[in-house]
Amino acid sequence: MDTAPLVLVVDDNADARELYATALPLLGLRVLTAADGREGVARARSVMPDAIVMDLSMPLLEGDQAATILKADLRTRSIPIVALTSHGFIGRAKAKAAGFDGFCTKPCAPQDLARLITGLLRALRAVGSEETA
Repeated sequence: MDTAPLVLVVDDNADARELYATALPLLGLRVLTAADGREGVARARSVMPDAIVMDLSMPLLEGDQAATILKADLRTRSIPIVALTSHGFIGRAKAKAAGFDGFCTKPCAPQDLARLITGLLRALRAVGSEETA
């Protein structure tokens, strides 16, 4: 059984999904993908990934809207969500308001994204172990 963290990559850009779905496993992460915010919310609720990487600008349901839904849900609120966007400063403000736990500006190198995700997961585990001590 593979114990590598499971990351859900939600992006309407097929090339971005393919890049991260190919590269992140080489960096020690398992990956599932979703093509829009609506699919991302449904997939997060059914699979309960360890982390989510989500584009901010998507059809059907924007990334900030999807993140707000997931952070309001008791089942998914503790899953770290990383915003992935090409909208720099404005994107960072939008991501912070929606409750994202991390932020990466496109183009985001897979190794930088993997480092951010593993850092968030490590911090989450540290907090969890402090609470149970």
